[in-house]
Amino acid sequence: MGNKRTPEIRFAGFTGDWEERKLGELIEISSAARVHKNEWTTSGVRFFRSSDVVSNFNGKKNTPAFISYSLYDELSKKSGTVQPGDILITGGGSIGIPYLVADLEPLYFKDADLIWLKSANKIDGYFLYSYFVTPQLRKYISSITHIGTISHYTIEQAKDTPTSLPKQQVEQEKISNFFKKLDETITLHQQELTILKQTKLGFLQKMFPIEGDFLPEIRFPEFTGEWERQKLGDITESYSGGTPSVGNKLYYNGNIPFIRSAEINSEHTELCITEDGFNNSSAKMVKKGDILYALYGATSGEIGISKIDGAINQAILVIKPKFGHDSFFIAQWLKKQKNTIVNTYLQGGQGNLSGSIVKDLIISLPTNKDEQVKIGGFLKQLDDIIALHQRELEALKETKKAFLQKMFV
Repeated sequence: MGNKRTPEIRFAGFTGDWEERKLGELIEISSAARVHKNEWTTSGVRFFRSSDVVSNFNGKKNTPAFISYSLYDELSKKSGTVQPGDILITGGGSIGIPYLVADLEPLYFKDADLIWLKSANKIDGYFLYSYFVTPQLRKYISSITHIGTISHYTIEQAKDTPTSLPKQQVEQEKISNFFKKLDETITLHQQELTILKQTKLGFLQKMFPIEGDFLPEIRFPEFTGEWERQKLGDITESYSGGTPSVGNKLYYNGNIPFIRSAEINSEHTELCITEDGFNNSSAKMVKKGDILYALYGATSGEIGISKIDGAINQAILVIKPKFGHDSFFIAQWLKKQKNTIVNTYLQGGQGNLSGSIVKDLIISLPTNKDEQVKIGGFLKQLDDIIALHQRELEALKETKKAFLQKMFV
């Protein structure tokens, strides 16, 4: 953990070295009396498992488990009662992930999976919670637990974990409040982003006709008349690319961005190819604004509008509208249809899409090109707002990571 005894960034008015102790010297660390799975219920006292802690940490929710109040009372006599400010730490799977107990609602937890840090009134709970997600402590836990094929963070290892903390409780509290406010801001941004994504999904569903219909549920008021159906291949031209021989160094580190399927929405590419690489392969050029459709692998069915001029490989299909049809409209329709296409042609996530599959898709679209442009532009604006919020959220998370690195020892 190093020998540094003061943090790089500190609140004004605080000086002196932080205290270095083993965690087990500062607080009681234990587990809970055993609960068997057949004792779980569908209501009662919330019963935490390691998967619940990890999901909560990642901003997701599991289907909760419970135990009866009578069993909780019986077990609490053996193990004690979890208090606000206590922390549960995952000891298996995704090890070392913390959950801060924040209120008086009774809860119990899975004995074999979670370690109980009884930190209430001894170490500020949010201070200790934040300490467990610092890069330095995450690195330490990883170094002592990744032995063999199965990793475990044990009660004894938790007790021996080296800990640095301010000698003054008030400094702990200032750090704690700082990270609490930062986490609340991140949570608020995450919630706003989720609402935006749900709003966009709602518009996608309502601004295109459902299957078997010729009119959308929501429409700009200046447009009327039924939509038409066309094969996508009849109103677009499309082609995929290829990859220069990876064994030929003369084909790479050139000045042509080489777009791969994970990069169809990126402004930069990891690889660039040379003119020789392009000319001696099946790679094809695309221009900024072209529709890029991922055919292979984990990104199958993803849609992007190219942000750069570059070359594509065989895992990408470029789609170019003809007859004045709008690229953004078609791209948004493909986004709406993504799950249907993947579920139809990639059962169980196996296999790849192909250019012929995409060309045979039946698209619903307005005969009035101005309506296509207006729908495509509206939905693109939503995408731009979502992307902006996503960047702001990532910036906040990076800011928190930097403060965790510099405000703890």
